[in-house]
Amino acid sequence: MIETQKTQYKDEIKLIDIIRVIWKRRILIIVGTLSCALGVAGINLLLPKTYNTYMVVQPGILKISQSGAEKNIYIDSAENMKAIIAVGTFNSQILQVLNETAKKNTPDKIEYKISIPKNSNTLQIVYETDNIENGITVLTNLKDLLSKEYEKLVNYHKAQYELEKEIKKNEIKKLEADKFAYINNIKNLEKRILQLSNEIEEVNQSTKLLGEKRDRFLSQNANENNVLSAMLYSNSIQNNLTLANDYKEQVNEYRLRREEAVLGLKKVENDIADIDENIKYLLFQKDSIQNIQILQPPISDLKPVKPKKILNIVLASLVGLFFMLFLAFFMEYLSKHKVTNGGSASN
Repeated sequence: MIETQKTQYKDEIKLIDIIRVIWKRRILIIVGTLSCALGVAGINLLLPKTYNTYMVVQPGILKISQSGAEKNIYIDSAENMKAIIAVGTFNSQILQVLNETAKKNTPDKIEYKISIPKNSNTLQIVYETDNIENGITVLTNLKDLLSKEYEKLVNYHKAQYELEKEIKKNEIKKLEADKFAYINNIKNLEKRILQLSNEIEEVNQSTKLLGEKRDRFLSQNANENNVLSAMLYSNSIQNNLTLANDYKEQVNEYRLRREEAVLGLKKVENDIADIDENIKYLLFQKDSIQNIQILQPPISDLKPVKPKKILNIVLASLVGLFFMLFLAFFMEYLSKHKVTNGGSASN
């Protein structure tokens, strides 16, 4: 119990000693910490300011979906565009433009910070520079070069849609010829049906007249001439009936052929309408093809991102504080060691 109390007493003495040393060396600690903070603040004033210039781009659309289940098809993926930019595909051309137009602070190389937000198909391209004008020039030229690069792909796909449209038009020309043939065939069949109908009407009129004449002969006194005439009229009537039946069969056949032609004509017209819709869809898809989309044109933050003055001063103050504390205790140790050695030498 007594040993525990002694240990606690020694610990309390040590804590008091620490506070005493800090208080004794407070001027050193405060001055040293402030010196570090002021020194870093002065260095911050000398460091060049760095600004963020950035833009947001999206790959162009190759095909627009017509249903909710599908997704738009892009001319390229955001990952591929990021890789093309990151490897410096256009850097030499941009540097050449900068060397020709920039007045000062032309960079030796160009590096970008490129990010793709989660669940999106867009790229945020950031370029750090100490000259805002140069930064805007870099991103503007990058935008133009990207557009020029993907314009080749855009033109290729538009040409494919145009070729497919011409193929569809040729199909319509063939179907138009078939349509014209069906229409002429239907007209000819209807004309023939009308002719046969008139023939049937004339045969029926002739049969009626022959029947009336035969009846007159039969109503007269029977003799050899009257009987013979009646028989001749009967034969003529029978021939007319046979001819009328033949004409009716022909009419029925032509009507059947006309119905088949009408069905064929409707099918051709439906096919032409379907192809017309396909052509409209092709034109819609062709017109929907887009080059890269600039969602955010090149702009710059007015506030510099480097140097981070407040953060640097805070960190310098903390480092200076810890260093001054260490120096204070080290000086206290040296002073005690000197006193101890001096006392021993006197003895």
